[in-house]
Amino acid sequence: MMFIIFALLVLFGITLVFSILFLFFSIDSLTGDNDLPTRARVKKAVYTVIEKYNPYARTFYDLGCCRGGFAVSMKKKFPHLSVIGVENGFVKIFFSRMNNLFSGRKVRFVRGDIFRMRVEDADIVYAYLPRAMLP
Repeated sequence: MMFIIFALLVLFGITLVFSILFLFFSIDSLTGDNDLPTRARVKKAVYTVIEKYNPYARTFYDLGCCRGGFAVSMKKKFPHLSVIGVENGFVKIFFSRMNNLFSGRKVRFVRGDIFRMRVEDADIVYAYLPRAMLP
């Protein structure tokens, strides 16, 4: 009997977690946010450019950081960089911060409009945007 109650509680917990995640992603979709994670070949190309042309850069901005995967990988590849990820969607910023927390990296994630972000302190600014967002 106790096993059945325990199994039902575990099942309820798993269902609750997936329901909350589904709700977060639904809200994100309804607000019209794009979800464009940086592809592996693009990451590699960015790493190569930085290593070749600006290996001593100090500050890197990832504008439109989505869920923070690329910003966290930048910090891993270049630990000396101060990495700032900027995203407008509150759900994506939440997941970026969780990604950062679990990765153990020190990336700063900011919720804001990438077209209004002040980046004058940046050595490198990166944006991976769909064509529809470009001027």
